Amino acid sequence: MESDAELIGQGGHQCRSHWRYCWGICEPEEGKYDFLWLRRVMDIMEDHNIKVVLGTPTAAPPVWLAKKHPEILPLDEHGLVKREGTRRAVCFNNDAYWNASKRLVENMAQALGDHSQLIAWQIDSGLGRTPNRVVVQ
Repeated sequence: MESDAELIGQGGHQCRSHWRYCWGICEPEEGKYDFLWLRRVMDIMEDHNIKVVLGTPTAAPPVWLAKKHPEILPLDEHGLVKREGTRRAVCFNNDAYWNASKRLVENMAQALGDHSQLIAWQIDSGLGRTPNRVVVQ
């Protein structure tokens, strides 16, 4: 990661958006959160004077959530259930998805919201055809 941050800085980038698809890494088991690795990456970005827009990883729910709540999986255009573990494999009007997303994001904000390099939050990576939403702190 150190060499990646060096290259990002050398390329003239002053800000990076990261981690939109890592829910399963941030919460490998229900209720067990791990954000230390993200804090370490943000520390490396700080060493290279690169600000961070932190993306919430709700666009790709973890496999364990779909296994526990298969009703979160949407149907494709042919009426077939989408596979778990892929981007957008979620029915947006499902309470199990929304409740788990809310817990994840709240824990993420508590763990990382005070980092000096964090300048904004990217809320998901766009719902349907809508543009990305960025919330500046």
